Amino acid sequence: MPPDFLGIGAQKAGTTWLHRHLDQHEQIWLPPQKELHYFDQRLQGKLAPLPQRMWSDQAPSPQWRLNLTNRLARHRQRFVVDEVTWDLNFFFGRNDDQWYRSLFAPASDRIAGEITPAYSTLEPEIIAHVAALLPDAKLLFMMRNPIERAWSHAVMDLTRRGGKQLSEVTQEEFHRHVNGQASSQRGDYVTTLDRWLAHFPKRQLFVGFLEDINARPRFVLRRVFRFLGVDEAAHVPVRPRPVHRGNAQSMPTPWARQLAERYLPMMEQLAERFGGHAERWLHVANELIAHGYPEERVPYPLWASKLWPWTDEEPPPCESRPLAAFPLH
Repeated sequence: MPPDFLGIGAQKAGTTWLHRHLDQHEQIWLPPQKELHYFDQRLQGKLAPLPQRMWSDQAPSPQWRLNLTNRLARHRQRFVVDEVTWDLNFFFGRNDDQWYRSLFAPASDRIAGEITPAYSTLEPEIIAHVAALLPDAKLLFMMRNPIERAWSHAVMDLTRRGGKQLSEVTQEEFHRHVNGQASSQRGDYVTTLDRWLAHFPKRQLFVGFLEDINARPRFVLRRVFRFLGVDEAAHVPVRPRPVHRGNAQSMPTPWARQLAERYLPMMEQLAERFGGHAERWLHVANELIAHGYPEERVPYPLWASKLWPWTDEEPPPCESRPLAAFPLH
């Protein structure tokens, strides 16, 4: 059976938070492995043949081995035949559309889906393949301030994966990362939306904002549940904060200003299309560019800074909703 929905990104924008809460809904089924990476890796032949996969240092083989190790550890703690069967199929099965659809067979009569943020970077011809395979699939796209997303991505790669303390990262390394292909593609929300909307109607795309997850998480979930066609009043315990918040609570002001300049043209387009939070992102960027910040470091996330334009104690209404419900889209 095909999945009913896909989470297509963006990376570092609340997708893990969303996955954990969708997984708690009794009418929704998600695979045991969070990110399947079928359309961005396996379909395109990027995963090495099995013998090479076991020792190769070329991506994505190391991540495949790590995922396999984690699943084996889980099975040692809690052995469930159905989960073992699913893992054998996932890790050692063939990589084609029939195999991909088979991964969702355990869903039975539940709504099934998967969340792989890297799908935001798919090329148009691959998205066309997704649309041919899953024409009725609903899409979930989470966004956050592009300045924050790029900063969070850089901190993760340069510290946790790079084995450095944040204080050891140079401005040159930071500049190289945020202008590199990986960060640039994942932060280009406009291109992502335009590519997917070339093959899927607006009514099948839900747009969410990290600010809403922070301020109004229950509203976000209810709207996602309604969009997916499951009981929106189901009892799902809500975590009020994103799962991954990074390990840096502030950004050097010059680096934040650099990101503001980097993403200003795109934020102007997003503000025109969505208003609301996107307009606040643009306001923050313009303030950083024009005036900088009165301190050496800007609080992170930016909604905690003096730049954020909320003037009332009560945050704005939840703005996460299907794309077709935005006045401008």
